[in-house]
Amino acid sequence: MKKQFIIAAILLLSGAAFAQTNLVARYRLCNQCANGLDATTSNQTFTYGNSSEYPTNLIADDYGPRQNGTDTYDWHGGIDYNSGSGNADMGDLILALMGGTITGTLGSGYKRLIVQAGGQNFGYGHLFTTGGDNSTLPNRSGGCWLSVMNDNFSRCIVIVADGDTTAISTVGGGTVSFDGKIFSVSNTITAGAPIGPTGYSGLNSGAHLHLFSEPNGSTNVHDTITKNPLQYVNYAAPAYEIQLRKVTNYSSNTTEPWIGISYPGTTISPIVVRPIMQNEGANLNRYNTLNHVNRVELLIKKKDENSYKLIEGTTQKSDIRLGGRIGEEMLPENMYTDGSIANPGTPQIGNLTRQGIRPFAYATNNAHPYDDYYFPNLIPRLHSDTNLTAGALSYCP
Repeated sequence: MKKQFIIAAILLLSGAAFAQTNLVARYRLCNQCANGLDATTSNQTFTYGNSSEYPTNLIADDYGPRQNGTDTYDWHGGIDYNSGSGNADMGDLILALMGGTITGTLGSGYKRLIVQAGGQNFGYGHLFTTGGDNSTLPNRSGGCWLSVMNDNFSRCIVIVADGDTTAISTVGGGTVSFDGKIFSVSNTITAGAPIGPTGYSGLNSGAHLHLFSEPNGSTNVHDTITKNPLQYVNYAAPAYEIQLRKVTNYSSNTTEPWIGISYPGTTISPIVVRPIMQNEGANLNRYNTLNHVNRVELLIKKKDENSYKLIEGTTQKSDIRLGGRIGEEMLPENMYTDGSIANPGTPQIGNLTRQGIRPFAYATNNAHPYDDYYFPNLIPRLHSDTNLTAGALSYCP
């Protein structure tokens, strides 16, 4: 008599039902920035629009491995928000999600500030542009000026908006001279206050906000250390169609949905899980919802049992984790190679012999509204009359 089993692919998500807060990422449009820097006189007036939520269909990258070209990948440790295409959002004011104490750096390269508010710490990356040593400051983007404090020569941001001038820095208690006046500099900020201008520091172009979260007390901005802000930030979540797929061409790594598949019972056989974002364009890299898969598991149980258990592979359990949530580690541990802040490492992309993820969503080339999750080291021992689709019964001899 054949034993009957049920196989299921389970998605665990970055936020949604697990979200701990209901924060919204917001900005204010710079009305006079004209697609870039506007470094004229200090007394030029800049006006800003009302507080607006970042549009989902302009988000440029999700959290995790990403494709930057044909067979070119890196690990992306945050969400990339845009309020316009190209550099159209240069100078738009980024608004703080939460209040707290400001840390980070405003050096000549990648400029970013981190607001520490207990366990919910958020980083705001790519402010201003690359460059600018103390001899050439102030560096300007719209109504925001990168300047130097009078007391200790630390850098600060002077923000002129709605007729008010404020100054913030990673060091508080000092002053800055601006437009013939002296202003106090604070290292704290309140929720909804402007934290700086949208820019592309650390890059050559492509202004955007790189938003990430940090474990409590951490200021490490390595992309493989920072966490997914969707654990706390509200977003438009997609519905997923979950496909279990078989490999039909090993040389080209081609897969197709399971429709009447059989195995001899002793051969290692990759299983590919494809969670497809529903109601999105098949070949687009911008979407009306935000991809937010954080973990994929393959589970199995006998038909008459109540609980599933994780399927054991020959060398690994069938469990892939991006590690995007605070306190959670990446799995497999070798899903990326070590790198630096400037070059945060090369993801070990999933394939027929390596457990992991092959990203397609938000890709520069060959984009699709899904990523593929490879489980390559399974021995299914399926019977010859198996017809395996997601959630279907499978028979073991």
